[in-house]
Amino acid sequence: MSRRLKVLELIKRYKELKEEQAKIELLKTKNLIKKLREEKEKARKERTLIYQKMEKKKVMNVEEFLTYFNTTNFLRERENIFQREIEEQKEIAENWRNEVIKFHNEKRIVERIRDRVKQELAREEEKRFFKEMDELTVLKIRKSEV
Repeated sequence: MSRRLKVLELIKRYKELKEEQAKIELLKTKNLIKKLREEKEKARKERTLIYQKMEKKKVMNVEEFLTYFNTTNFLRERENIFQREIEEQKEIAENWRNEVIKFHNEKRIVERIRDRVKQELAREEEKRFFKEMDELTVLKIRKSEV
């Protein structure tokens, strides 16, 4: 029975480690999402600055206009790429969140089973103790009779 308890302890520890690993991966993913949002915001600000420059400069030649136009298209495309990556990372974060919940629930189940095994061991030990006490009282009674 104690072997069973040791195995349950090992399984519980394994589940704890898997839960912690999933939490770490979730935090990494959240940090990556934060960085991607910052980069997307930076690209958006650059694009708005270019639009402001274009508005201030009422007259420009074709080369300047094409430069501004290509730059804004490039920045808009970068924003779209960042947005797609953010969405992908959100899905990954959701998967890690589900993994954390799954491992936590599995750990709780193993803890409950371990507690039941401990209670069962305690009951068996108590039964053994009372059986020994009964045997001792019987021996004591027999000694007193002799």
